[in-house]
Amino acid sequence: MGHGEGPIIYDYVLLENEEGFWLEGQKVETSSKHGTRDTLSAAITSFLAQGDSLREAIEKGHRYMNAIIGHPLVIGHGHGPLNHGQWSNPED
Repeated sequence: MGHGEGPIIYDYVLLENEEGFWLEGQKVETSSKHGTRDTLSAAITSFLAQGDSLREAIEKGHRYMNAIIGHPLVIGHGHGPLNHGQWSNPED
């Protein structure tokens, strides 16, 4: 997920043999980011397995991450995990 200054984060995705595209999301200040890359790759893989194109799967995976990252699962101390149960629909 993107890093940078300001309230909006932009990620550029370049697909093999296709043009690239930008993804946009709200920057969320949280210490509960443990597993974000694993979660994003698993989400993309799951959407591919459901028959989505690569671009659609990436866009849905990005929406999934944006939906759950702002709702941390508060357990223990330090860098906490994401709360995967906060999400219900890739179209949201």
